[in-house]
Amino acid sequence: MSEDKFAESLHLAQMGMFNLLENDVEQISQLATFAEGLLDYHSQCTEVLRSLTETLLVKKDEAANRPKMEFVPKTLGDLNIEGVSDGVNGTNHHNSLSITHNNLKQRPRPLPKQIPQYTRPDPFDPWSSVTASPLPSPMKSPARTPISRTPCCTALYDFDPENPGELGFKENDVITLINKIDENWFEGSFNGRTGYFPVTYVKVDVPLP
Repeated sequence: MSEDKFAESLHLAQMGMFNLLENDVEQISQLATFAEGLLDYHSQCTEVLRSLTETLLVKKDEAANRPKMEFVPKTLGDLNIEGVSDGVNGTNHHNSLSITHNNLKQRPRPLPKQIPQYTRPDPFDPWSSVTASPLPSPMKSPARTPISRTPCCTALYDFDPENPGELGFKENDVITLINKIDENWFEGSFNGRTGYFPVTYVKVDVPLP
């Protein structure tokens, strides 16, 4: 049984090899077609490069034969900068002072507020004692001083420094921002240490000015 299987496999292998060798014309034809396609492609590339080279040589000759122009920088007198500066510093300043002075002269002076007088109640008139007491004038609250907020950020992940000059921190640490080196790195300080750390590891709470 095993011998019959081996004989059948040997027969099939021999027939397959024979058919492969008999079809060498078709296989070589396919290789020839592929080679012709490559040749045509590279021939077209050669033509394009040749045309480009000729165009560049013509442009080079034109640039070499073009007459050179002499550049003469303009002065402040040519641009009339002095006259403009005089007008800004002199006439405009005088006009602004005159307008401000006229506005102050024309602005009406505020009238003084009338102070309500206290009337003495009549003992024979019971309704005269029921008088509305004047409301106290509201006191102006002092102007609030703007709170200066220091630029800072909160760590999203742990960052372990691998190079000198880097600043290490843990998640949720608040780091003071000093400078933005580039789009990928910040410079900051934490616990008395200063160094660099990645932008993607933190969330900016108060941005740099």
